[in-house]
Amino acid sequence: MINFIKKVLRRLLIIFLNIVLLISMMFVMSKGREFRKIQRYVSEVIDVNVLDGKVLVNYDDHGGFLGDGETFIKIKMPNDRCLDVMKTNPKWLPLPFSSNIYRVVYGIESKDFSASSMIRYHDSDEILIPPIKNGYYYFFDRNMESKNPKDDTELFNRCSYNFTLVIYDTDERMLYFIYYDT
Repeated sequence: MINFIKKVLRRLLIIFLNIVLLISMMFVMSKGREFRKIQRYVSEVIDVNVLDGKVLVNYDDHGGFLGDGETFIKIKMPNDRCLDVMKTNPKWLPLPFSSNIYRVVYGIESKDFSASSMIRYHDSDEILIPPIKNGYYYFFDRNMESKNPKDDTELFNRCSYNFTLVIYDTDERMLYFIYYDT
């Protein structure tokens, strides 16, 4: 009788472990598909192939009123293949940032005025993009009041912000994708 119970328990344990293994594999495969979908989306928006990059961070809090929120994606590129496109595509500008883009990324501080970075995790003051010396950036103003979507000069003269900002650090081969809606 005891041997019979042991056999049944072993079989149940094997079945349980197989189910756990199957669920784990499904989770890992779904994450891979999710990251692939993110890479395709970023590639389509910026006209640069990032499918061979590795998604390190994917943060999206677009659950606000009427879809307000921000998306922050950080992708490590294995090579500089995308750099050739950035150098020849007029949508991409070489660093340094314009003063408005610098304010978006790092914030500003003077004796009369202070503003923190607009790019951060919810309720955090952590700067998500380290100082970058060499690289390119892409800016697209999606605000309906924008007369030229490539121009950031009127960015802070409106009641809302709707823009896409992508930064590529050529030294670290790191791509930062920001999709901002207020």
